[in-house]
This record gives sequence, structure tokens and C-alpha cells, in this order.
Amino acid sequence: MGAWLLLGLSHIWGALAVFGEPPPPALRCPLLDQRGSPSPRGALLRFLGGPEAPPHPETPRDPQNTFDVIDSLGVLQDFWGPSREPPRCELSPTVPLLPPPPGPSPRCHPGLGTRWWLLALGTAHREGTVLLHEGTGDPPRVNASLAISTLTPTLRGLLGTPQTLHCSFTPPWLGVPFALEWLWHRDGVTRRLLAFDSATNRVTEAAPGVLLLLGGHGDTPWSAGGTQPSGGALEVSLQLPPLSVSDDGSFVCSVATPLGQLQQVLRMNVIAPPQVSLLPSQLSPGVPAQLRCDAVGFFPLDVGIRWERQARGDPRPLPVTPEGATAPGDTGTGLSWSSGHRRAADGTFSRSAGLSVGKGTAGDSYSCLVTHAAWDVPLRVTVHVTGDTGPSVEDMAGMALVAFVIGGLCQRLWPSAGR
Repeated sequence: MGAWLLLGLSHIWGALAVFGEPPPPALRCPLLDQRGSPSPRGALLRFLGGPEAPPHPETPRDPQNTFDVIDSLGVLQDFWGPSREPPRCELSPTVPLLPPPPGPSPRCHPGLGTRWWLLALGTAHREGTVLLHEGTGDPPRVNASLAISTLTPTLRGLLGTPQTLHCSFTPPWLGVPFALEWLWHRDGVTRRLLAFDSATNRVTEAAPGVLLLLGGHGDTPWSAGGTQPSGGALEVSLQLPPLSVSDDGSFVCSVATPLGQLQQVLRMNVIAPPQVSLLPSQLSPGVPAQLRCDAVGFFPLDVGIRWERQARGDPRPLPVTPEGATAPGDTGTGLSWSSGHRRAADGTFSRSAGLSVGKGTAGDSYSCLVTHAAWDVPLRVTVHVTGDTGPSVEDMAGMALVAFVIGGLCQRLWPSAGR
């Protein structure tokens, strides 16, 4: 490919202080073409110790797809943690979006007419995108010009609780004007939750209850009230009010600067565990009954309800089939049924299931097991067959033996009583 990219870490000493050593010298990534198809050989990104440093001697050059990149922002080091495991990555060509940023006239766009690349990086706890552009020189250097990332790429939010969506970006220079938007998207529908203009330090649009959390360089007027991200990043996180079902979907953090626009997508999974009840609360032996298990107020939709029966003295519960039997020849359990899903006004769902119990034996129990995405294991609710179990065959034999002994004892103590 004729492109050479140089990557050095301008904050290498900060990386040494945090991790003990700089990131690995190279990273092999899939390389996409203009149509999004992967290159058969991929790309080799070589990481250097500074803008003027030569490639690492242990990293061979791939003559077609080797890229040496300069990280003038010092952001790529955040994607290597103490474990030293390389992040997921993908490199693709791009054309920067250049919407007019707020504030005074932007600086001249550097490198127009050169090639631009998007480097997507991901770990278990961070995802982000870095905008790279080719500079001049022989070989040409590719510089990191803008970066955006999140520490919460996928969230499980409990219905009715507030939630914070993390987003931070690294600008090309201190105090650069930027425009921020937070969007929500699902099923082809998009709505804007918040818009912020850094030049005027104003939130120009906000949905009810949302709060912008700004943080970063202490000498910028819009840093008050937020937290301090690592390196030169600026925090532009969003705090949501107590979650509703309508918050389930994708959130987009979009930042536009004079160098271009980047977006970070976050996935929100709203979770509401079902409230489970089983009626009646107890059963009588030998009396037919209809069991009803209700799962109420859950989200998302998928929920499973099944039945189990445990006989007296059996340590293992047995599943009840849709026909009601737990074992061949079992006549003590009738047919089971299940309702469809019902939706409440708040968007949550409910569902019921039933089981006919034709003949119950004291000491038996029946359980309703409910599975849902909110739980790692099923929730079990159990009803028992109560009442006197009556004497068993062993009990009757023991009672007869006791009666025989007592009768013999009486004959010896009171012989005249037998005449």
C-alpha cells in the first residue's frame, strides 16, 4: 500500500508510571478497503517511543500493509492495561466529516488531500475510535488527530434507577471549540437528548431529566463540575434520570471539532426482573387443585416458566411435561397451560402458567421455575402438600410389635387378668 504511518507516544512517561512499560511495539489488525471488505493480509501497526524514533528492531516490516503512526495526543496507551493484552482493532479508510464547529473561525484543516483512517480499538472495558491522517515526509507519517472512547460500551440498567453513560474525547489542541450531541436510536427512530456548545459554554437543548457531566483541563471554562479523565481527554458523559423501558436501545456520543467529527455508540439494555407468585400457598392431600404461577412486571420480553414435582422421600425433583406427567404411569399431575404475554402501561410484561394437580400426597411439593435475563439462575417458588401423612407399612409393623410385647408383659405381671 504505499502508506507509512509513524506512531509514538508523546505521553510515554505517563504510560510508564501507570503500567510500568509502554504498549507493545506492534499490533496486527484487520484492514478494510473503501467498500468495507477486509484485506487478506491485514495491517501491522508499529508503535514507537517518540515522533523521531525508528521502528522497533524486533518488529519486522510488512512491505504491503505496515503502518507507523505518531500518537501526538497520547490516547492509544489507554487501550493497554496491566495485563498487557492487545486490544481488538480494525483499520479502515475514511473521509472526515467537517461540520462547522461553534465559536470563531476554525483553524485550517491540516492534511486535506492526504489519506485519512479510522482506527477502532476495543477491550473488555473500553471502546474507542481514533482519527488518523497522513502527513508529509519520507516515509509519510500518520498522526492521531482526534479520539473518542467510552468505559461503558454495554450497560445493563435496572428499571427505575439513574444511569451514567461515559464518553470522553481527546481534542487536537487545548481549548479547541467543539459541538457535542447525545442521541438515542432504536428501530430506525432517532431523537436528540442533549446538545452542548463549548464556545458559549451552553447546553442548547436537553431532554427532561438528563444532565451533562463535563470534566477535563482545569484552565478551560467548561471543565467545572466534572471529573478529570486520563491524559488530555475531556469528559462529556451523560447522566440519565431513572430508566424507563423506552431507554432500551443505542446511545450515540457525537463530537464535532475543526478536525472532523467522531461518534461513539453505547448499548443500553434495560432490565426489570419479574415478580413471581404461586397460588394456592399450600395443598391438601388427595384434594385436586389448580396451581397458578404469575410473573409480573418484567423486561425484556423473554421469560420462561416450567414446573417440577418432588415426591415425598425422593431427593430429586422431576420436570413436569406439557402433558402433566413426571414419569411413566404418573397419574397424580394433570395438564399444564401457559398464557401469552400481557403488556402494561409502563412497557413491562406479564405472563401466567398453570398446572392441574389431580391427586396430591402429603409431603409432595410442586415448584414453578422462572428464567429471565435479569437472573443468572432460575427463580424457584414452591408449594407443599400439607397434612397428616398417615402410618406407613413400616410404622404399622412396628406398632404391632410394640402391642405384642406389651401384651406379653401384662400376662406375666397380672396372670389372673387373662382368665
